[in-house]
Amino acid sequence: MEIIVQDGASDDGTLETLKSYDDERIVLVSEPDINLAEAFHKAIKRCSGDILVACLGDEELLPGAITAAITILQNNTTLDVIYGDMLITDLQGKVKGKMKSSEWDYRKNICSEFAPYFSSAFFKRHCLIDTDFYSIDAKMYQGYADWCIWWRVGRKYKLKYFNRTFSKYSVHEAQVSAIKETYLQHQPIRLKIIDEILSDKQTPLGLRKLKDRAIAGVYLHNADAFIRMGDLLAAKEHIKYALCYEPNKAILGVLINKICMNGIEIKDLFTGLRRVIRKVESLILKIKLAKSTNIAIYGASDAGKWAYYNCLKNGKKITVFFDGNKHLNNTEINGIKIIYIDELKNMEDLDTVIVTSKTSQKEMKAKLRELRYRKKVVTFLI
Repeated sequence: MEIIVQDGASDDGTLETLKSYDDERIVLVSEPDINLAEAFHKAIKRCSGDILVACLGDEELLPGAITAAITILQNNTTLDVIYGDMLITDLQGKVKGKMKSSEWDYRKNICSEFAPYFSSAFFKRHCLIDTDFYSIDAKMYQGYADWCIWWRVGRKYKLKYFNRTFSKYSVHEAQVSAIKETYLQHQPIRLKIIDEILSDKQTPLGLRKLKDRAIAGVYLHNADAFIRMGDLLAAKEHIKYALCYEPNKAILGVLINKICMNGIEIKDLFTGLRRVIRKVESLILKIKLAKSTNIAIYGASDAGKWAYYNCLKNGKKITVFFDGNKHLNNTEINGIKIIYIDELKNMEDLDTVIVTSKTSQKEMKAKLRELRYRKKVVTFLI
């Protein structure tokens, strides 16, 4: 085993402490560097072992972690990377909690929704060499070297989560991840990386379609950090930025709930929320109507009109509008006749009815059953 230490020419007693161990396994280099990313690159290049694990200044491997990891890799020879859970401590080492990881998910990783804990990850050396890790520009990827490793390694090699705690992480106010400016400085860099990856025609189409979700993920990731710091207004602004794209609705809901619990007004978020929901519902409607040719819309309100415009956008022609209000009978919407719902029984050629009411959905579906309509029914509630 070798212990590679890459020190940034520090004068805080680090060198003296390391030398006091008098351990021949410690290989120390102390020299200036641009940032953490460059220091990390230098350290990795100096390693000669077949298995690599890295800890930064606020991280520490637990006793037995290395032996356990080697055993797992020896017993699972097809795996290239293994990772596990991590303890959270204060500066004195008192355990405050535990961070559970989960099975590898490339899509969530590229969308900033998931990443394994780096100090609890063990890599086979060839992963970093074959993915051209050494070519990463330290200035470009400052603060995101570990994230870059995950998406490079994760798209090519076999990663596996193990339910074991390998390391601990000390949380304190002075660390870089607790400073708002760090996130604001790195944000455009991360967005640029995402744009490059998901605009590249060499990237699979299924991943390229995640671009809006991935961009939103950066803003939600930072909003979550700002909430932890207590800067709720900054978190709110970043949620608003995320709403311009396609945020993960589950994560979005959790963050909005956190902000609301702290008494922050979010009325101005609702417009963005409606925009996101409409995008999602429009996509669902397109999928549901893929094989429909003769379509009617049940409900001539604003929701019905919105369904009509979505159908037009997706190349679907609407035959007729139905409504339960007799006063609308024989009126029109954009040249399409509105007919009282009881007339449905005389239109046997219809293959799909879109139900558009938010408040009377159950009653409308019951009415369709009463009229013995047995073909496709699609719900559209925007």
